[in-house]
Amino acid sequence: METIKVDLHNHFSTMSRVLDPNKVADRVRETLGEGGICALVNYDDRRFEAFAEKAEPHGDRFGNAVYFPDRKVTIIKGEEVPTLQGDLLVLGLEEGRHLTPRKELDWSLCEARDNDGIIIIPHPYFHSNVGSALEKNPENLKNIHAIEARNGNASACANNIADYLWYSTTTMGKFGKYSGRVGWLSSSDGHSFREVGSSYSGICRFDF
Repeated sequence: METIKVDLHNHFSTMSRVLDPNKVADRVRETLGEGGICALVNYDDRRFEAFAEKAEPHGDRFGNAVYFPDRKVTIIKGEEVPTLQGDLLVLGLEEGRHLTPRKELDWSLCEARDNDGIIIIPHPYFHSNVGSALEKNPENLKNIHAIEARNGNASACANNIADYLWYSTTTMGKFGKYSGRVGWLSSSDGHSFREVGSSYSGICRFDF
């Protein structure tokens, strides 16, 4: 069994621009190590698509991710989608596929699911009302794969409330009957290279 470090919410820059693929790969390897996975997250832009096009000579392009065999790290596509209640983080959408912004949360959850996205609730109580919206309509939890209970840019108070929301989705919590299994996630929500991997989750890989 091997533990891999993943930072699944990172923008790399506050500005929408083409990022140097070698600089990105080197930073991910430096902070997350061999096997590390980092999401390059769009927000009303196409930064992952621009990155993937420029990365092609250096990495293997898979449509929703770029693997750099010399560094043994993977950069996956993320999209932070603003809804009327706050943001959703959707991973794994194909290049060129983008969800409709500024819709009702219910609508955006359905669109993300219909596009085979991995649906994460980022910073549910920090610059967002998604946490409160889920408390009012907990049946929506069945469409969610993970809650970002630790966000590197959120306040300690907001993270603690997010952590409790996640706990409420477990079999011991008050929303357990709606949710099934909802993952617990820590990520950086970085907007600079300095923040890459400053908060991360560990996932286990089993070799059979």
